[in-house]
Amino acid sequence: MSIKSDKKDDIPDDGIYYSADKGPTFGVRFVQIIVMAICYGHLLTLKTVFSITIVAMTSTNSTTSGSTSNAPTYDWTNQNIILSTALWSGIPTNLAGGYIGKKYGPKWLIVSAMVVNSVAFMLIPLSAQYLGSMGVLACRFVEGLSMGIMIPLTAVVMGIWAPHEERSRLGFLVSATVVTFMQSGSTISTGFISQSTLGWPWVCYIFGTAGIIVTTIYLFVAVQAPHVHPNITSAERTYLEKTLSSTFENVLDEPVPWAKILTSIHFWAIIVGHAGYYLFVMLLVTEMPTFLAKVMKYDLQSNGTVSAIPKIISTVSGIFISIISDYIPRHGLLSVLNTRRFFHLTWTLLMTTAVICTTYIPEQLRIWAVVLYCIVTIADESISITGVSVNIYDLSPKYAGIITGISHSISQGVSAFAPSLVDWVCTDLSDASQWRTVFIITSVIALSSAIFFAIFASSQRQNWGTESEEDARIEAVIKRKGSIFSIYSLAA
Repeated sequence: MSIKSDKKDDIPDDGIYYSADKGPTFGVRFVQIIVMAICYGHLLTLKTVFSITIVAMTSTNSTTSGSTSNAPTYDWTNQNIILSTALWSGIPTNLAGGYIGKKYGPKWLIVSAMVVNSVAFMLIPLSAQYLGSMGVLACRFVEGLSMGIMIPLTAVVMGIWAPHEERSRLGFLVSATVVTFMQSGSTISTGFISQSTLGWPWVCYIFGTAGIIVTTIYLFVAVQAPHVHPNITSAERTYLEKTLSSTFENVLDEPVPWAKILTSIHFWAIIVGHAGYYLFVMLLVTEMPTFLAKVMKYDLQSNGTVSAIPKIISTVSGIFISIISDYIPRHGLLSVLNTRRFFHLTWTLLMTTAVICTTYIPEQLRIWAVVLYCIVTIADESISITGVSVNIYDLSPKYAGIITGISHSISQGVSAFAPSLVDWVCTDLSDASQWRTVFIITSVIALSSAIFFAIFASSQRQNWGTESEEDARIEAVIKRKGSIFSIYSLAA
């Protein structure tokens, strides 16, 4: 392997720049990441789709105008408990998924998660008919278990198949195309299906069947690692093994400095900042379709379209925001830490303000609610790529996976209270003032957590345990480039 060098700045042999033969332009590594992304995108799609489907399952005449469906509807009062179930049931699998996936390989775990999730989703109509809301709740519990394990498994797959020099492009392009457009297309189609003669049960049947098809494709295409792939070229295999040598080493026996991590105020700044942000975001993911239906009086077809448009806009805007957030520290306008603080605080303030403003918009001007919702999703995308999530890799590249697992598990547990809060506050789901109370409460929590993060965050590398060669390599890249794209590529 030869390393490209720069006249102004000699680049160390860090495994990032590889100038030897990498094999085919579109190698097997791209195929492996794409099929994984389709699986991950499908699971995220089911989470978003169900938020609209449950509106159809429990809808009133005001939200089904124009519907030709004879599908059954139910007079339930625990819709928000059903929505929150998939959030808290995924906590244990979220914690364990990364460890198990790295130890035994991700393929069969992903296959199992996809099959379980798809079957559980298809069983929702029958469960609702014969077991009532508790049957649907049980299906969502099982779905949450399978969804939780997929988040760390995606990181395992990226660590095996995505070289560092390509990881930023692969990670962003996959999330910006495969995942986003799968979610957007599915969200739009859910509204159409629910209002058609098929009705909402066919949303479950169609997307559940799609999950089985996707799983079958993944089963035959995916492999555990490059060295067991039957069709990989020797050049591509060498490229992956050279640039991702640490992936093939057994590092599970290394002791984790739990005491130092758990007593670090900078670690808790990440936990608090992420938890408050995630609570607010998951409130929107699970409850915004209901708000649009009950308060803004969007029918199911329009609801799906309105929910999808902001996702597409936020993805496009994320490209420009990433460039800007790279430019600021690189040109000395702000330090890395102050860039993190500025973007996290500013976008949190913008996001919470925009959501509260939607509750003041009358039904006649509801298009402005969509405009504000677009601003919210842009802010959400911005925080995820410039704020607290990226700060994890400032503190400790070596233990970033562990910190991410802890942070996401705690955040997911906290976010499970969001639908319950709607249950407690909103006795009348068509009352905008009651929704305003919910949004204000969660906005205060999100802003408070952002302030805590801004005060106690650090961009300095923490002295947690003995530095390994992998640490030094990543640290060199971060110091040399100083860019959010660089750090984000190591994170993926």
